[in-house]
Amino acid sequence: TLADGNETARLISEALGGTTLLPRSERWFRVLRPAGLAVHLMDGWMEGWKVPSYVTRALAGPSARPDAIARSLPGSPAYTRAVDGPDAEPNVELMLDLIERHTRHLSLRPIYEGKSLSWLLAVLRKTRQDQELRVRAVRAEGEAIGWYVYYSRPGRVGRVLQIGSAPTSQRTVLDHLFADAMQEGNVGLSGQSDPTWTDALGGASCRARPGRTWLLVYTANPRVKRALAGSDAFLSRLEGEAWLHFGF
Repeated sequence: TLADGNETARLISEALGGTTLLPRSERWFRVLRPAGLAVHLMDGWMEGWKVPSYVTRALAGPSARPDAIARSLPGSPAYTRAVDGPDAEPNVELMLDLIERHTRHLSLRPIYEGKSLSWLLAVLRKTRQDQELRVRAVRAEGEAIGWYVYYSRPGRVGRVLQIGSAPTSQRTVLDHLFADAMQEGNVGLSGQSDPTWTDALGGASCRARPGRTWLLVYTANPRVKRALAGSDAFLSRLEGEAWLHFGF
């Protein structure tokens, strides 16, 4: 069993013999628009102080210019590499092929079928009316090499649900993800940590930060526990409960 729980749930789970997956409980964060992110955070702060929303809306326009400079300067944490054209949404058959191709070498992985994956994506599209689910395949020289799934939240921080590719293509997939999220107006991106993506995320100026929940697992099989704790498992926000409406 898998669950996302708070500190109380973690204590109960561990008392009953469960394990907290620390390497998968953190969140990674990538800044896309520094000034826009500051305005977004300021908006939340001002809302608590009941400051009129038009005050922060007035700051949104001037933030565009410094953001454009930040994302174009190599070495900047917000630097976004140019990619070749927009990514297309894959059909379910291609998604199944990508997931199978890039996870079959792992000891623990999800097994989707066309019906179950179609249902899951349909539910995700209906769950949050204020966010757009973006499912995209990344291609290189005409061949699909990876994919990403995230909620786009213009003016706010997008939420990454799943990314996948061969290790040699991880940075390319991240570049496409960042470019797409930037084009859609997200000020940043956040996703669940994954030991197999640690190096690629770090090299792409992503920073780890504590999550609001712990990823909890209960299993009597030590091999399953070892796989989940290390890099021999494929586990994203789609396989736990984080995709549910109350999950994050």
